[in-house]
Amino acid sequence: MAAVIITRRQADEDRLPHLCMRCGKTATVRSEKTFSKRQEWTASILLGGLPSLLFGMLFRDRFTVTVPLCDSHKSHFKWRSIVFWGGLLILIPALLGCFASIGNVADKVVENSFIGVGAFALAWVVIVVFSKLIGIDVAKIESHQAILMGVSDNFAKACERRKADAKSDEFDWAECR
Repeated sequence: MAAVIITRRQADEDRLPHLCMRCGKTATVRSEKTFSKRQEWTASILLGGLPSLLFGMLFRDRFTVTVPLCDSHKSHFKWRSIVFWGGLLILIPALLGCFASIGNVADKVVENSFIGVGAFALAWVVIVVFSKLIGIDVAKIESHQAILMGVSDNFAKACERRKADAKSDEFDWAECR
């Protein structure tokens, strides 16, 4: 997998190659995706913890791109969201149920419930991290550009060719790495 720099102008004018960003085959659909990344200063709030998490959720840089995808990958971003939010939707009530059962059922049942919820939480975190590592994601967002990681090599090469073929500075093609 490769990385590509996409400028705001390129994203606004939809000047990306007509190749699937995920696999490099001919794109059949274009899906609008808003990439977001927490602003780096939010990590320093009280050296982490809940305040850092809350500030990280509130203060984010955003970059919207119309992403070219093939039929096989048209749900690439949707599945990642379903895994994240669906897992969270299961985890929170399960954890609340464990706490609610304290004093109402045998201690061994409560203990086993917490172990089960903990195992689910661990599996969910591993799946979320793995999907983030193997999928298309933003590495950095600046005022005029974003660096996307996990794009296909063919897509990155097409960006490089477009950049090389551009005959004037009128076109602001992606810089590929």
